[in-house]
Amino acid sequence: MFFSKSRSVTFLKVSKPLIFLLSVGIVFFACAPMDVDNIQPFQYIIKDFDGKITLGIANKKKPALTDFEPGGIELPPATLELVEDILTAILRDNLKDENENILQDFAFLRDPVAMDNRLKDIDVNDIDNILDTTIPLEDIFADIFFLVEDVPGLFRYLPTYIPPKIDGIIFNFYDIPPKVKGRIIPVLLNDYDPSKLVAVNSSLVTPCAVAVDAAYNVALGNLILESERQIAEAGIFYDGIRVEIADIKNDRFDYLSDTLQGSIDELRRLGIAINIASENLLREGKINEEIYYGIKLFMVAFLVKSRQNLIMFNDTVIAAIEKIADEDIERVNQAYNDFLDDLEDLFGEAMQDLNGIRNSALNNCHNQGGGS
Repeated sequence: MFFSKSRSVTFLKVSKPLIFLLSVGIVFFACAPMDVDNIQPFQYIIKDFDGKITLGIANKKKPALTDFEPGGIELPPATLELVEDILTAILRDNLKDENENILQDFAFLRDPVAMDNRLKDIDVNDIDNILDTTIPLEDIFADIFFLVEDVPGLFRYLPTYIPPKIDGIIFNFYDIPPKVKGRIIPVLLNDYDPSKLVAVNSSLVTPCAVAVDAAYNVALGNLILESERQIAEAGIFYDGIRVEIADIKNDRFDYLSDTLQGSIDELRRLGIAINIASENLLREGKINEEIYYGIKLFMVAFLVKSRQNLIMFNDTVIAAIEKIADEDIERVNQAYNDFLDDLEDLFGEAMQDLNGIRNSALNNCHNQGGGS
């Protein structure tokens, strides 16, 4: 009895401090303020798109540019041999018999009363006038030239015009298209702008779906940036080819100008040399007057035909250069459009993959109860 009472008292003494401390702790915990504003909501981290969507590199091809052979004026071998004989006969006793016969045939065409004085008085100014394409041919020696033009056996001793070739195909003077105002390029550049693709917004408003579409739009933006980079790079690439075409065009015009001037200078020297040779040969008695007038008539026909060839060469080559430049630009435009078609196909394939990943990610959201 005494023992039980003593244990009971001892228990009460030990329990009171403990009860007090527990009571105080409960009070302090209940009264402590909670920082509700700093509680972070649950965040969905979507990694489904990471490293899985890439845009292939569209193919940029440089088109083959047009091959051009400018043509020109050619002296047949028989003409070269005749001219050489005339210029060197002063060093010998006379002309070769076969060349004398040819020049006799030239002389036979003329009307001595109407033409001999004109032929005899030919000088450097007349040669310059023949080669000056601004002076109408009718005002100089057209009538003499037309006499030769109608005789095939003599016409073959005149210079020959060689037309230009475009990609191996002869481009004739008669192929020159009529001039029109402006220039129409049939191959127009395509307009492909992937940035016009809008970002998607899911019909679902759950946090999971919103997170999926946010990641989707980032991946879509990267595709658009890459496609825009490739388009800009292709623009620089093909613009460089267009500059190259313009440079080639200018070089060809420079070549034409130099060739024309060089040809005129050479023909002038040759005409003067033949004219002087005819005077010297007659004066030294190495040719008679018939051959003398035959040389003069041949020289006039030679220069007039050269003038006609130069005019045709100039007009035809100018038209060919313009045509080639236009066609080469069209080839570049077509190559650029082919690049855009390739890029569009690659973009479409990437979009299919992107949409497939998005649908799969949204399905996962549904399987998790909507992500609420």
